[in-house]
Amino acid sequence: MGDHSYACLAFKSDQDNLTSEKRQLVFEEKFRNLGWEVPRFVSEMKSSESCYFNTIAQVRMAKWSKGGVALVGDAAHAASGMGTSLAIVGAYVLAKEIERGGGDYSLAFERYESRIRDFVEKGQELADSNHQLLASDGSSMKMMAQLYLMKVLPRRFIQYITERGRKQMRRVANGLVLESEGF
Repeated sequence: MGDHSYACLAFKSDQDNLTSEKRQLVFEEKFRNLGWEVPRFVSEMKSSESCYFNTIAQVRMAKWSKGGVALVGDAAHAASGMGTSLAIVGAYVLAKEIERGGGDYSLAFERYESRIRDFVEKGQELADSNHQLLASDGSSMKMMAQLYLMKVLPRRFIQYITERGRKQMRRVANGLVLESEGF
């Protein structure tokens, strides 16, 4: 990525719809007392024109359809880290169930939802567990402990944890078998 360095820092917040300036203030407040390279990150953020903030969020709905409308993907069940997979699988299953329903959209929507609900919920649970690792509740002690562990843990242990996460992702992603006939 050229001569650029990238960093990702995450925290939990109940505040929505903040201006860019307010986000930077909240960010600085959350991270200013940490050691390692974090004070430099905060300082660079203030002078950077390319600092990017995003929200990690999930959509959880009791029902994904109403009348003749069904929601798919992030509109129905956003889950960070698996959103694209859930959207593609959801669209495929919905199309299949519409075809099977022979014009009965209510039946098709009900089958679509019952068929992938468990798959989606497992994807959301995996995203939740990843968020717990990435986003601190604001406790400076917890964040400092995480930063310290990043510095002292052997590389092999970090690789082990990373591979374990990948295996969990694969297990969830492969948790639904799709039918291929008819398409």
